[in-house]
Amino acid sequence: MIKQANHILGVFLGVLLFLSWISFLFIIATSFLAEKETIYSTEIARIDTSNQMFIWIMAGPLPFF
Repeated sequence: MIKQANHILGVFLGVLLFLSWISFLFIIATSFLAEKETIYSTEIARIDTSNQMFIWIMAGPLPFF
């Protein structure tokens, strides 16, 4: 019973860690690689996903997961 609970907790924490890592990468990408644009008095952050730096940031850590 305890062993199954440890497995479930490990999977849950792994998924949580993965999602937090992806959100952290998007925060980095929007902070440094985004262009801010104002349309109808609303500020929008536009990211050029064809940018090589964006591709390296997003795809680089995938082998760790």
